[in-house]
Amino acid sequence: MGTAEITAFGTLAVTLIFGVIGYLLSHKDAAQAEQIKDLYSKIKENDDKLTSFRLDVAKLHYEKPEINEIIKDIKCDFEGLKSELHSGFNMLGIKIDAQTKALIDHITMEDKRNEAHRQERRQS
Repeated sequence: MGTAEITAFGTLAVTLIFGVIGYLLSHKDAAQAEQIKDLYSKIKENDDKLTSFRLDVAKLHYEKPEINEIIKDIKCDFEGLKSELHSGFNMLGIKIDAQTKALIDHITMEDKRNEAHRQERRQS
């Protein structure tokens, strides 16, 4: 064998070794990617279970009479707020009506005064 043949065989062997190493590394990366995907799906599944568990604990922790009392208090507060808002808006409407009437009376009075001045000018 000559030098050229040894060089070609060496190049082929090195290329083959690098190809095998590349294949093994890519295969290992694909396996790790699959493991990571499985891990994330397990995390998601555990998160869903934990959320469900928290809801179950919350349902068992608060007894119905306690919840009903809280809801009744909230309804009472809401009704009080509703009546306060209703009376407040009614009073605001009354005040706006009074201010509107005063403005209209003032404009009407000004119009009458201006009309009286025009009449006096026409007569003079």
